Amino acid sequence: MPDKQLIIDQAARIVKPGGKVMFTDWIEGEGLSNPEAQRFLSLMTFPAIPTVKEYAQMLEKAHFEVEVAENSGRFSPAMDSYVHMLKLQAVYDTKKLLGWDDEAYDKLISDFEFMAKLVPIMHEWYGQVHELILKEYVTKDNIASAVSSCKTIQVRDGMVDFLRACQTHDPVIPVIIMSAGLGDVIEEFLRQALPFPLQESTHVVSNRMVFDETGRLVNFSEPLLHMFNKTAAFFPEVTKKLTEGKQLCLLMGDGVGDATMADGLDVETLKVGFLNEKVEQRMPEFQQKFDIVVTGDGPVPEEAFKAIGR
Repeated sequence: MPDKQLIIDQAARIVKPGGKVMFTDWIEGEGLSNPEAQRFLSLMTFPAIPTVKEYAQMLEKAHFEVEVAENSGRFSPAMDSYVHMLKLQAVYDTKKLLGWDDEAYDKLISDFEFMAKLVPIMHEWYGQVHELILKEYVTKDNIASAVSSCKTIQVRDGMVDFLRACQTHDPVIPVIIMSAGLGDVIEEFLRQALPFPLQESTHVVSNRMVFDETGRLVNFSEPLLHMFNKTAAFFPEVTKKLTEGKQLCLLMGDGVGDATMADGLDVETLKVGFLNEKVEQRMPEFQQKFDIVVTGDGPVPEEAFKAIGR
């Protein structure tokens, strides 16, 4: 409504004698600075937010009798209805903008409801596992020893060459390894498995172990990173700086939950999915989430090397 006065004048013209005109609108409250007002208006389509006094003046100009014009500091009794109206509008706008029908939207909502139920269970499970680990005498030294003696963890074929190419590229290509596991274990494994050290341009974003001054594990980091919140929103500030000014992202993951790891970044993304088991059963879902799918513990694809200019 670019011309609020016109709307009020037209309402006064068509209302019957003794009738009522009811409406809701945003009103400027006390203490709102100009910068705050401009920041708010940048998010809205309204040309201005009138004060209570200005609204009263517009009503009087249209020959309405203003009995009370004050800021009560309370929400309108109709606020519940207004919030419900906003929800309905949001649903309508979502369907219209994305071109979805009712079935597609209902599926989205059901997925959200499923995750809302699953995430607390996941937090409880992680908490129980962490509690059991804390009862053991876990130190940095015996983590290193355990990694060294484990023969079932291997680097995917081609990954060593890929990491080396990123770290030696001019300019350097940042690498962000995101995992819902334990970052300390991942870093220890990479220290032992790679024939070169990790550079400052390579970050591991994951759950962290907290050690005391003697090197013994005493706690785990918060908040918890799990398969349903693996997005760029979880990046610490130092990792976010690695992404500044970047326009392209090569994303590689071995689960459909990994496909969201670049969400929140303003980049064009090429997604590579590694489907290691139940290939026939899970292929349709992987093809929907990833641009390229590698099966059977296959190597880093040639497309990934081409993406980094090698």
